[in-house]
Amino acid sequence: MKLAGAVMASGFGKRFRGDKLSVSIAGRPLLLWSLDSIEMLDYKAVVVKMGDEKAKLVPQGYSVLHNRFPHRGLSGSIRLAASWTPYDSDGLVVVLADMPFAKPIVKKLLEVFAEGRYDAVSASVNGMPATPAVFSRRILHQLYTLEGDVGARGVLLKVDAYMVDVDPRLLTDIDRSEDLVRAEKVLSELGGFQNLY
Repeated sequence: MKLAGAVMASGFGKRFRGDKLSVSIAGRPLLLWSLDSIEMLDYKAVVVKMGDEKAKLVPQGYSVLHNRFPHRGLSGSIRLAASWTPYDSDGLVVVLADMPFAKPIVKKLLEVFAEGRYDAVSASVNGMPATPAVFSRRILHQLYTLEGDVGARGVLLKVDAYMVDVDPRLLTDIDRSEDLVRAEKVLSELGGFQNLY
């Protein structure tokens, strides 16, 4: 089984009031934390705004996809990632760039997806599907229907998807500057970078 993964990093970070993906958690830029979550996959990409300086942070081995219309919302990034997905990939993993601790979640999702029983596998928040999520190639076309500043929950609710319960601390996301303090606390509770990854 071959899988592709894409990190959605073309948002404006309005609530953070600055370039949140370049700020550091435990000495590493937030963007690199999220890129780590797909490093084990066969194909890897990150979606950034056209002309975004953050593209320089992206390590070798990752494709950089330029979102020309980031003001149209998250759905545009997801559609771009779906259209990029290589033809021989069995599915696409979608990760949000502001979630530094997604890697253990992605690993769990991949274990379930490898069973081949579901169209999609996602994390679960209060009984609802959430990102990160894995989408089978056979339903990627449904991601093209997304419009506006929405994620893929609508698709996950329509297909045969399996939700994986995860430690809610791993779903920590960075929306505001104060969330950085919370993330450092979570990292400490989880035993640091080495234990997490």
